[in-house]
Amino acid sequence: MPWSQRFKLEAFNTELASATLIIGLLKTTYPNDADKDFLDNAAADDIVDHECDATNYARLTQALSATPFVRSDANDWISLDIADQTFSNLGGATNNDVDRLFIAKQVTVDTDHEVIATIAFPSHTTTNPGTPLTFNISELLRVANG
Repeated sequence: MPWSQRFKLEAFNTELASATLIIGLLKTTYPNDADKDFLDNAAADDIVDHECDATNYARLTQALSATPFVRSDANDWISLDIADQTFSNLGGATNNDVDRLFIAKQVTVDTDHEVIATIAFPSHTTTNPGTPLTFNISELLRVANG
């Protein structure tokens, strides 16, 4: 891996070191918009405008370690794994059709939380009372050289 690329990967690793991630659900009304930098950009169709509001819904958080990425020099990539995420007991009085997960770096408030990714499900699911949604998040993020 060229030194300049390795420096960029290490800088990204340092930026997320000891950070906390926010994981949330998006309703099927969310437009596929890759240009969202923050959860709330104070504009129409922000992530917060389409966030799940089913009964018992709450964002999840995942604290990262001081060195969250695993580096593979042989493969020229670094990857980030986090624990499986489970939204428990969703739905009841209010249910949603959800089809995406969002992941953001927690800063202070929604206008500061930096969006890392929105991940579409193969198909939408409807929240049902007492039904958990669990996401196996292995290699959440992989950054490769080239």
